Amino acid sequence: MSASSWWSIAALFLTSASAFIALLKEKREKRGKRWHRNVLLAFTALGLVVGVFLIRQTSKDASASDQQHQRERQKDVEQIAGLTQSIETQTKNNELQYLRNRDEVHRLQDQLTDLQKQVATEELRKKMDALRVQLDKALAPTPRARLQTGFWMEGIGDELRTETYAPADENVVAFSVIVQNVSDVNAKGVNLWLRICGACKFHTEPAGFAHVAGAPDVERLYKFGDLPAVRSQKMSIEVEVPESITKIAVGTKYRCDNCEIEKDFQQMWVTIGRIPFPKIAPPKQR
Repeated sequence: MSASSWWSIAALFLTSASAFIALLKEKREKRGKRWHRNVLLAFTALGLVVGVFLIRQTSKDASASDQQHQRERQKDVEQIAGLTQSIETQTKNNELQYLRNRDEVHRLQDQLTDLQKQVATEELRKKMDALRVQLDKALAPTPRARLQTGFWMEGIGDELRTETYAPADENVVAFSVIVQNVSDVNAKGVNLWLRICGACKFHTEPAGFAHVAGAPDVERLYKFGDLPAVRSQKMSIEVEVPESITKIAVGTKYRCDNCEIEKDFQQMWVTIGRIPFPKIAPPKQR
């Protein structure tokens, strides 16, 4: 039992002992009511016994509850340890699978080397050729798509131009951009970023383009989807250019699921044609 239970029993004994002593010291003139004193003594003794029993039973119940909680906590600790062990086992299995794949390539290389050291019979040459084919397949890089951007110009053949001329109409310059897949691989999930000069702004929102939240105001995004080994349709752009500027830079950058990584924007240039407004002198006054 706990210390508090023992203190409770001690307090109960003291109270019962005080009641016994008080009943035994009743005055002699009350001897006619001895049966009354005996009943009180019996009830006092019964209360002492019942109180001790209840205190011990409560202590046992509390101890059993503590033991149950301890077993549950131990079970939780064991479950956590089991889950941790499962995660560590899965991580080791993944590392082991990677090492097995790498060892398989090395094993093919070693077999090819061993066969080369033996007598080159017809049967061995066939085995060597088969192993060499497997090795080439295992080590061959996956083909990547490659894209190029340029200006669309009517009457121009397959050549992509990165410089163009565009006349200004009240500081508004219009030009068209195209994207071409110059590889034999179908480009999947193509995204094209277009960036105009910092002093410029879009006169109208280009069709199909979107301004990404947080991106600069001079930048737009176009999502193609898949692009086979052909040119895209032309994308028309209208830009407002300050009057003092005669040449602007246009940057493009693309990404796709299986494209070569292009780190920087590709720079293209637009030369702006401006017709100066004639200065007319007023007639001389006589």
